[in-house]
Amino acid sequence: MKERNEELLPRPVQQSYPPLTKAEEDVMIARAVRGEAGAMAEMHARYRGLIVSEAHASYLRNAALAADAENIAVLAFIEALHDYDPRHGAPFAGFVKLRVHHALYTVYRR
Repeated sequence: MKERNEELLPRPVQQSYPPLTKAEEDVMIARAVRGEAGAMAEMHARYRGLIVSEAHASYLRNAALAADAENIAVLAFIEALHDYDPRHGAPFAGFVKLRVHHALYTVYRR
């Protein structure tokens, strides 16, 4: 029965975005930080896999944290967008992964 119900539910549309160069991604980040909804939505979609995988990491198998882990990860992602400085030369992907992981681990330790 579960399989039948899943067939009836609409599947989310996953949009595929072409890869960006560092310069293009830096411009997209600046647009998202300025408040452009389209840029923020695209950045979120590009990093959705990272957010979900970090939120469901094996060390987070705490029932109390499980419900909030994805929201904490999204908040850390948004904070990372605002804190990222492209002049340092670090790729955003590594920076955001570290920030999301650190935010989740900090909450888990409490």
